[in-house]
Amino acid sequence: MIRTAKNFVHLIIALAANVLYGFPSRSMTVIGVTGTDGKTTTASLIYDILQKSGKKAALLTTVSAVI
Repeated sequence: MIRTAKNFVHLIIALAANVLYGFPSRSMTVIGVTGTDGKTTTASLIYDILQKSGKKAALLTTVSAVI
């Protein structure tokens, strides 16, 4: 029961933030990398490719965050 209430509070906060900031994810492309091995390396390679091609990019891994 407590876990459900906590999740509901997070949902309300997330919805409020989306409304407040004008649904920012609508104007960006999100790439997710899943699997067992190599996620950080793959995400870093994608980030470097996007940066070098002149795209604005951010990187979030278990090791680092680059905005």
